[in-house]
This record gives sequence, structure tokens and C-alpha cells, in this order.
Amino acid sequence: MQAPAEPSAFETLAVRAERGVLRVVLDRPAARNAMSLRMVDELIAVLACAEAAGDVRVIVLRGAGGHLQDMALARQRELAGESEAIAAVNARFGALCGAFARTGIATVAVLEGTVMGGGLGLACVVDVALAGQGAQRRICASVAATKALMARALHTPSADLVEDAARLFARAARGPEGVEGMSAFLQKRAPAWAAS
Repeated sequence: MQAPAEPSAFETLAVRAERGVLRVVLDRPAARNAMSLRMVDELIAVLACAEAAGDVRVIVLRGAGGHLQDMALARQRELAGESEAIAAVNARFGALCGAFARTGIATVAVLEGTVMGGGLGLACVVDVALAGQGAQRRICASVAATKALMARALHTPSADLVEDAARLFARAARGPEGVEGMSAFLQKRAPAWAAS
């Protein structure tokens, strides 16, 4: 089996294929493996190539983290007058999660450290999520909105919900807990609302 693309073709991923298993490492250590839009596009490309290859049986993802740096940039764009920047960024992450949810290839996520944002989204849609003792997650204030969206998902195709989910996430990201979470991530500190 060949890797879906040359490893040097990726800026944010390390990809290795062996005996039907495609290992994909989110490789942005300087950003604590935080997901970026570039990483989302590369993950979508890796998945599409793996599906086209036909001999990939399992995709194993490691090193997932949040996507707060791109969210912080989108927040700055919104403050400058671009009203739907956060929703647009989140919709792209929704497309990634939808692609992994729909694939016929078995998917596994190995969760390490703090799992939030895009990493948490991927952990929710893969077939198997393995969490070590050090894996943690934080939950934003949008639990009620998320539950309502999940109830709709029972009877609505997921692709039809991506835009609504993006708007709900954007609303939560603009709220006090979302702003504090983004600030804490960028400042490499625990947010004020984190349990001690």
C-alpha cells in the first residue's frame, strides 16, 4: 500500500502507511498540535486519497488538539466587521467531521493531553477513540444547543446541519467562556472555568 501522498506534501501531518493501516499524526508541536484550516484541508485530502486507494483498512489519528488559533484569528476578523468569520471556519471543521463520519474505512483516534475543538469533534465521529490517562476535555457553555442539534441529527442528514452547527459554535465562541478558553489556550494557561 502506498501512502496517499508524499509525506513532504504535508505541512501539518506526518503520514505513514503499512499493511493496510494509515497512521496520521497531527504534526504541529509548536502549536501543541492545534488544528488549523490547513490541517483540516490536509486531513480531508488524506481521507479522500485513502478511500480512492481501496486498500486502506484502518486510519489511526494521533495528536489531535483544539483549533483555537484559527478561531482566534476568525474572532479578530469578526471584530473588524466580518460578521460570519467564526461560523465559516467552523463549517470547514464540520465538513471534516462529516467526511470522517461517512467513510467506510475504520477510523481510530488516540487521544492525548487536552482534547477540545476540532480534536474533540474528530473524537466524536471516529469509530474508536482511545484515551490515555493524560487525556482531558473541557466543555463549553453550549451543551443545551449541542443536545438540541444532536436531537435534530436523528432525522436530518448531517450535511444539512453543518451550517447550523457552525453558527451555534460561533455564538458559543463569542461568549465569555469561549473567549476565556481561546485566551487561555493562546496564553498557554488553564482557563478560569477549568476544574482544579
